[in-house]
Amino acid sequence: MLEEREMERLLRLEELRKEIAIGIGDSDRGDVFDGEEVLRELREEIQQAQQD
Repeated sequence: MLEEREMERLLRLEELRKEIAIGIGDSDRGDVFDGEEVLRELREEIQQAQQD
């Protein structure tokens, strides 16, 4: 059972490393979003939807 857990942990760690590498690549290419801008736009969309 311990070996199975360790294998799952290692597989998850490898997946996280892949996701991090993808994120770094996106960032290096400038394919990122400004979090504050995204939140502002979402708030505006929610307000508009509530008014309709």
